[in-house]
This record gives sequence, C-alpha cells and structure tokens, in this order.
Amino acid sequence: MSSSLWATDDPATAKKKRDEATTTVANSSRNNKSIKIYPDAFKKEMHVIVREKTEIVFVVFDTEGTLFLNRKLKPNEHFKITGLDKGNYSYHVFDGDEEKSSGKFEIR
Repeated sequence: MSSSLWATDDPATAKKKRDEATTTVANSSRNNKSIKIYPDAFKKEMHVIVREKTEIVFVVFDTEGTLFLNRKLKPNEHFKITGLDKGNYSYHVFDGDEEKSSGKFEIR
C-alpha cells in the first residue's frame, strides 16, 4: 500500500494511511523552556525549535546508544532532523555543561 494520500481516498483509507505513518514524541519535556520538538509523520522528520536565548547543543541517540546527531543550535533556530529510520530515539539539550532537558521520540 502506498503511503501517499490522494484526494480520492475515502476517509477510512486516509486515516489508515495517516496511522501507518505515525511519528510520536514522548516525555513532557518536549515542549519546555529550552526547545519545542514535534513530528512531521509523513516525511519522518522531527522539527526542533530553540526557545533558549543562548546557543545550545542538541544531541540525539538511538536505543543502542549510538550518536545520531550532535549539533549546535542558535537562539530561535528551527531545525529539521531527517533520515530517521523506524525506532526509538532519545534527545538531550545542553547549555554549556548543564543539561537543560531530555526526552524521547519514536518513528513508526
């Protein structure tokens, strides 16, 4: 079954396709003072928006502890994480040596 949505899809088929492409974010820290993180289920991307007034370091690990991303982000920067395979990931936000927040997300 194709994961694209067509205007000719009936509502039940469209819902099923959306459900198959679900990306979820878990943990209440996903929308905290440091960052806002939210999914784009159809593109298997995660959007990260910096809320800090200083530069932060944003890191993402897979469940095996392999570093997937380590990036410095500027205040108010909007960054897209792409190339994510299905699975669970954890993220951490650092301001200098201090961990400001952390959380988990899943790509289904």
